[in-house]
Amino acid sequence: MSEEDGRQFRLFMAGPEENNAGLIRYAAAMYFHSRGLVSAEALEVYRICSPLDHEDPFALLEARGLAGEIRLLHNVFSQADKGETP
Repeated sequence: MSEEDGRQFRLFMAGPEENNAGLIRYAAAMYFHSRGLVSAEALEVYRICSPLDHEDPFALLEARGLAGEIRLLHNVFSQADKGETP
């Protein structure tokens, strides 16, 4: 995992209190999609939610059966932050 991956993951997890949080999350999702870590279907959820700063995309991901891939991505980065090998 590169420093840029870590930076993008922090953006990917932008909370609703951030200005333009939806767009920030979508941009980070595009980054991970380009690296093969987020599917086109999950990217579409982030696109749909991009104008909705206070909307957590996770509910829609769950409804579409896509939450598992985002949990996996979160687990990979959580382990890396702890210095563990995923």
